[in-house]
Amino acid sequence: MRIFSDKNNFASGSSALLTTGDYCRITGLAIDANNALSGMLDAVDIGGTHNSIDGRALIENGYHNVNCGTVQVDGLQLKDAEFIGSGADNIYLPGHCGNVRMTGDLVESSGTNGVYFGGDDLTISGGVIEESPGNGLDIESAHEVTACETYYDIDGNQTAGAAAIRIANSTTVAICGNHFQRSGGDAAGSAHIVFSGKDSNITFSGNVYRTNSSNGDPNVRPWYVYDAETGTTLVNSHFYENPRPGRRRLVAERRGSRPAGLAGAADRTQQLCRTDAVGLQPDHTLPNRAHLCGRSSGRRRATVSILL
Repeated sequence: MRIFSDKNNFASGSSALLTTGDYCRITGLAIDANNALSGMLDAVDIGGTHNSIDGRALIENGYHNVNCGTVQVDGLQLKDAEFIGSGADNIYLPGHCGNVRMTGDLVESSGTNGVYFGGDDLTISGGVIEESPGNGLDIESAHEVTACETYYDIDGNQTAGAAAIRIANSTTVAICGNHFQRSGGDAAGSAHIVFSGKDSNITFSGNVYRTNSSNGDPNVRPWYVYDAETGTTLVNSHFYENPRPGRRRLVAERRGSRPAGLAGAADRTQQLCRTDAVGLQPDHTLPNRAHLCGRSSGRRRATVSILL
């Protein structure tokens, strides 16, 4: 069954083609918002708790294909569904939306971010997030996030500073067993992973990172595996990885007008995990060597460990 928006007959003032209530399940439907009402119409607004979109459902061409930011809800499940083409964030999960599970989904050709999450408790696994002009996955002021076993490709391709995954002002985040390639734009500073604000208790494990060109563009991207916005602090975080460097370096350096890369809380101007400061090996020759970066400050230790 297909639900399709007719721009000429759709009710003016509506925010979504379909709005759910409590305990709703959308299984196997094709829902096409058709960029109605100047592209401001969502495909599906989550209006109730414990909703599910599954069974090879196809949700496409909404401002948001899924908007979980209208009311306070939890228990959303997106499973084995496709979310293609949006005017803004494809899957929009702000602070109103918690306890979310995304399993085996395709998120493609978003207007900005593929998935935006700003709440508590998100698990993403076994899917594909690709071709996002913004970040593939934007984790903003979030807690208890697990993003594993997902393929990220050509994300962050039109927005300066965007990446496959951006982590900003978030805590208790695990990123594991993913495949990343062709992340970020061609501009200097492109990276698979970008940190922002104050992040703590972040763990990376067993991810695979590749550089490549795309769509006939001869430029290879990204330049870096990890990068951070100016003023970022990353504390009590751990990297158990063996990544190959990006086009230029494994970890971006920050100097001059952008002094702080991954900075310890005790010294925000320190370039934490800078390749020439702590001996990270861009030539990939020293696996299983631990590097500890950061300084102790009183009774609290600001630590980032990298196991290569």
